[in-house]
Amino acid sequence: MNGLSGALVLITTAPALMSLFNLLTAPRLSSKAGGELQHSATLSVLIPVRNEKANLLETLPALRRAFDRMDFLESQCEIVFLDDGSTDSSDEAIRRAGFKVIPGKPLPAGWTGKNWACHQLSLQATKTHLLFMDADVKPGPEALRDTLRQFKSGKLSALTALPGQRMGSLSEFLVIPWVMHLSILGSLPLALASRFGFESQALGNGQWIAFSRKTYERIGGHAAVKASWLEDMQMARLAVRSGGVLQVFLGASELEVRMYRDSEQLRQGFGKNLYLLTGQSLLASASLGVLILSAGWSPFFLLALGKIELALISLAAVGIWRAAAARAFGLGLGHFLGQWFLGHALGSLAVVRLLFLSVLDHRLKRARWKGRALP
Repeated sequence: MNGLSGALVLITTAPALMSLFNLLTAPRLSSKAGGELQHSATLSVLIPVRNEKANLLETLPALRRAFDRMDFLESQCEIVFLDDGSTDSSDEAIRRAGFKVIPGKPLPAGWTGKNWACHQLSLQATKTHLLFMDADVKPGPEALRDTLRQFKSGKLSALTALPGQRMGSLSEFLVIPWVMHLSILGSLPLALASRFGFESQALGNGQWIAFSRKTYERIGGHAAVKASWLEDMQMARLAVRSGGVLQVFLGASELEVRMYRDSEQLRQGFGKNLYLLTGQSLLASASLGVLILSAGWSPFFLLALGKIELALISLAAVGIWRAAAARAFGLGLGHFLGQWFLGHALGSLAVVRLLFLSVLDHRLKRARWKGRALP
């Protein structure tokens, strides 16, 4: 085994082993390890909304069921929406469902729309813990209870959960698993990250991220990251830097989301983030692109080098990697089989294309999300 072929095998076997480790050990949001709720622990659920009426048709009934599971104390939970300049009657749908919605104030200079909305919501919150969730997340009946229950031990300062991802188009089918499943599950030991307290291992997912009030105020809240499109990652790191304990949970059994409903939304959504995740470095972006392509096409590269046995090992590793991700994120056997061979390779091409477009969008200052540019 020469250096190149060995590297090509390692680039699939290492994340496969890490994914298996996470499948077996990563904490689940639904775990009852936290025990029963304390009456002193309360939850503010804070949801920014900007033209989300289509998603709210599914979110609102699910949220009502989850909220009703919190009703053994009237003051246990509050849910507050903020309408951030919607033009699709999102606020009316929220009111009809019986939830509180406040109008957002005009966006100040230097803020992203989501951070400004979340900041305003935090000023409305009255509970001991603050949960920020996206309007397209569909929570299960126990999701709110289990989120608050995980704080019971007093050891956690913040938590974030990774929902199950619904995919309805070919572009989602190719891209979402690479960005939201394989990269996370194959690179970070989720069960151990909170124990080490390394800022570099801190992971935040703005779809479902919660803080104790003390932690949120200590790190400066969303005002501390007001100009960032990666506010969830930065706030997670701030929580760890401040001495807090952050835990990442697998949440597919409790939470479901369809992030983007068409290829243009997907391009804009990931296009605004991918280049930022590399630290806005051209070298890091190029290196990441090479890494993704190598991981996606390793079995084919090894075949081209005449390393048939190693190609089979790499292909098996891809299967393990994919199977672990499918199991961890609640995806079925059909999805795994469809992704294992060509889906894995073609998906890597699709992600690298999005990374290239993300670099262009940011370098040419044309990156936008929901009609707004990065401050």
